[in-house]
Amino acid sequence: MFDVYLYVYDLSCGVTKALSPIILGKQIEGIWHTSVVLHNKEYFYGSHGISFCKPEHTVLGKPGQKVYMGQTSVTEAELSNYLEHLAVTSFRGGHYRLFDHNCNTFSNHLCGYLTNKEIPEYIVSLPADVASTPLGAVLKPYLNTLSVGLNNVPQFGLEATKEIDTNNHCIEEIKRSFVPILFDEPLPSDILPHRVHLLWSGDDHSAKAELAVAVTKIVVESQSSVNLSPEHYSLLELSELETADQCLVACELFRLALWRDPDLLTAMLTDPERHLHRLAVAELPVTNPNEVLDLTVAKAKVLCNYLGLSQDWPLEGNREFVVELRPILNICLLLLGHDEHQLPGHDSRTLMPDHRYTGLALAHNLALNMQVVLRPTETS
Repeated sequence: MFDVYLYVYDLSCGVTKALSPIILGKQIEGIWHTSVVLHNKEYFYGSHGISFCKPEHTVLGKPGQKVYMGQTSVTEAELSNYLEHLAVTSFRGGHYRLFDHNCNTFSNHLCGYLTNKEIPEYIVSLPADVASTPLGAVLKPYLNTLSVGLNNVPQFGLEATKEIDTNNHCIEEIKRSFVPILFDEPLPSDILPHRVHLLWSGDDHSAKAELAVAVTKIVVESQSSVNLSPEHYSLLELSELETADQCLVACELFRLALWRDPDLLTAMLTDPERHLHRLAVAELPVTNPNEVLDLTVAKAKVLCNYLGLSQDWPLEGNREFVVELRPILNICLLLLGHDEHQLPGHDSRTLMPDHRYTGLALAHNLALNMQVVLRPTETS
């Protein structure tokens, strides 16, 4: 008889346990990858088929857990013949789907064949746990298209003809498959210099009015934004504004200005006052749920362009794009209608398609921007 072990790896290295309540609104202990070990070999399944290596010799190193599954009478030769059959039937590389037919599906099947036992339920139920959350349900169709595996050469079903490349699934592959979502639609027709000035009434607000008019002229007349200064960027300090219309105009102006002018993007990314960076935490001067939602969408579109356009942006020296993780994720979850992120007095079932699309776009761009330094709280 031969001992059978299940090796369990957390692909997130503990990050999922810490951040899943924030991102998904639900506690997820880990992103599990499993393999089956017997006959001094570690067997696993990925996007290129069924493979094996010496135990603990994948790119993942040592497993977080080793679960004893029992004993089997299946010899190594018998196992090889069985895996050859699986590799050309139910576990072909092309059949791999991240949510529905993955490494854990294979491990569960193989352990059942060898020991008549199933792998632990918390591993089997992981895809359903993630898909049951609002964000997971939205992302599932996209994630199922990702090609994931530890080796790019199968060792069953096809003859292995070259050294195994253990770096198949990398960030660069994901970045080539997905591009940022940008909001470049024209300004609303009522955002014109003379009309914008009327939104700020009285002498006490003349300075803000002049700043807003200056930015409006640049955007409407497609002029260069290089003459804008941090004083103009202060329009994004929404808590210092008084009305929903003022906030909406400020967000709309910078949404389009960032998209049009690379020099402005660079200037705002390196702004020592960090007006753009703090937009996610800016408090709104309104309490009406519908106005709050509309302004949250406006903020999210600015942040989408910020994250999307800065994805591969070269900065001098060691400067970093620093945004705070929790506020941006809260915006995503609010716009996606998460149960624990509803506005008082507002039914998430009445969210408009634009709300949900913008929330998904923001989560998408945040995930793609590998240069952004994510930290839980504002420290400046």
